[in-house]
Amino acid sequence: EPELQEDLQRLQYKVVDIGKGQLGIQVNYLNEQVTFTPEKVAAMMLHNLKQIAEHNYGSKVSDCVISVPVYWTDAQRRALLD
Repeated sequence: EPELQEDLQRLQYKVVDIGKGQLGIQVNYLNEQVTFTPEKVAAMMLHNLKQIAEHNYGSKVSDCVISVPVYWTDAQRRALLD
């Protein structure tokens, strides 16, 4: 798939096979090469956004609505919530 390979060249991180048909995102995190699943990266981003919102609004965020792509599996959806 030439288009996919071309897109992978543009990313600022490395995409690696982590087995069982899953891909991981390899990044330098705390001066170590670490591989995260895309769901974990999304969860980390949401956690960071929650902290920013709580700081800006001066109150706790307890509820939010998260929309995910329709093609995500149930396992991917649950991984995001965890």
